[in-house]
Amino acid sequence: HRLLHFGLADGIGSYARQLWKALQREYRNQRALKTLLHDFQPDIVYIWNTKHVCISLVFLVQRAGLPIVFHFGDTWFAIWKRDFWYRFWNNQNGRFLTRWLKYLTQPFVNWWLLVPTGSIKFRNSQFVSTFLHGKFNELLPETSHQVVINWGINLADFPYCPSETTDICRLLFIGRIAAQKGLHVLVNALRLLKERPDAPRVELTVVGERTEPFATEIDTLIAQHQLPVKFIGTVTRSEIPLTYAQHDVFMFSAIGDEAYGLVLLEAQASGLVIIGTGAGGSADILQDEVNALIYEAENAADCARVIFRVCRDFELRERLRKNGRQNVESRFQLANTIDRVEADLSAVLQDSSS
Repeated sequence: HRLLHFGLADGIGSYARQLWKALQREYRNQRALKTLLHDFQPDIVYIWNTKHVCISLVFLVQRAGLPIVFHFGDTWFAIWKRDFWYRFWNNQNGRFLTRWLKYLTQPFVNWWLLVPTGSIKFRNSQFVSTFLHGKFNELLPETSHQVVINWGINLADFPYCPSETTDICRLLFIGRIAAQKGLHVLVNALRLLKERPDAPRVELTVVGERTEPFATEIDTLIAQHQLPVKFIGTVTRSEIPLTYAQHDVFMFSAIGDEAYGLVLLEAQASGLVIIGTGAGGSADILQDEVNALIYEAENAADCARVIFRVCRDFELRERLRKNGRQNVESRFQLANTIDRVEADLSAVLQDSSS
């Protein structure tokens, strides 16, 4: 027997269930926010990230007429329109029946729940890096108030560790074991170093969650060339300072443009030399030959060259260590970040009141 099955009914049923879940979620979230706005009576609303919350809540605050400041620690400003509830009501290319139902039900639903239409008004925006600021303006140049506030860390959590004069240069990588983090470039750099007759003794510790099949490919490469790489999985936040203290050099090998890098500040504060690509938001932190050494992204030979320099030149390592700690002390302390955030929120509030 040959069975021809059209999945239209199943598709409609699945979509209807998804819509019903969205309706319930919207009702709970919007009701909770309305209650909070009524009871708390905020002067200003500070919105961080909408990736995992209903985008309609932003529209609800806009409708309330409250001043909003958006904080951007990643590129969520580029993907907020993927929100299911927003897409459902703003998609004009659906089936005729769907468009007709929306036309009939939107007045009722909008009386009961907010139906987000149009765009978010990003009038006041804070960015954790110059890189994010630039990306934002490529997409949404109409915003009026913009400020870059680099996030900082609590120095007390990351004590400066004394250097150890050992014959082994201990490298540290922290991050997901995934292609975009560039671990394969680092492993290939170690392979190239091993081929040198004057190769320094190095060992690499990898901290992070495995992503397959990439992690298995890295395992194979390491085993094939018998490279000194150790995987210790994930560590807790309380274990991170000790992990830094047991190493000399922090490797930031990201290929893509990372929005920022608090891990770089933690490593510098702890006295590790940073070897990195300088990509994305890390450019606000790393200065080549001053507090870090920069190599060309995805260039294993250039990475190997820089590792060789650090491992062989103790005076260079000490200078970069001290400058890195000073960089965090002078520019990236969390208390200073909070002061700047509060000052900006106050300025926005004062401007909206005038």
